[in-house]
Amino acid sequence: EAGQLEFIRHEQNIGMSANFMRTFELCKTEWLWVVSDDDEIHDGAIKNILDNMNKVAKQKNVAFIKFSAKVCFVTEENKYLNDLNELIEVITTSDNYFNSYIFLTNGLYRMPYFKSEVETGYQYCNTYVPHLMMVISCMAKLNIGAKIYCSPNQVVTYTVPKMGYSYGLLA
Repeated sequence: EAGQLEFIRHEQNIGMSANFMRTFELCKTEWLWVVSDDDEIHDGAIKNILDNMNKVAKQKNVAFIKFSAKVCFVTEENKYLNDLNELIEVITTSDNYFNSYIFLTNGLYRMPYFKSEVETGYQYCNTYVPHLMMVISCMAKLNIGAKIYCSPNQVVTYTVPKMGYSYGLLA
């Protein structure tokens, strides 16, 4: 299964959002998982990710896989968000749900959908969540029928830095 998933780790600095965006430019595989330097990867995460990729492999309209988080856990199997309205309904449910969607390492991007969204991401670098803005933009394009698969699996945990910048504080 080598070559299906590209793993690009970024380091936080002043151009943090631009670094996120650069990973989308560099990716040459179907799927991209961006791992932030302050996130703890769970044992078995890669197997979990590959299992989820295989689960949606034939569903070409799945543009994004959103993994569960400690504060935003998906309990139902085969949960999909089918349009922008459903996404907005979920992320406005609570701060925890919103934070779970801006949690960069908590998502897997299907690059055929996101290569065309790189410009959108750069336009929203000032928001610190260009990756979420790309998901929103992708879901807003009704003609492509993009969906989000919400996995019940958790693959990472956000770790609060002992000192310095905390993305969680921004959220």
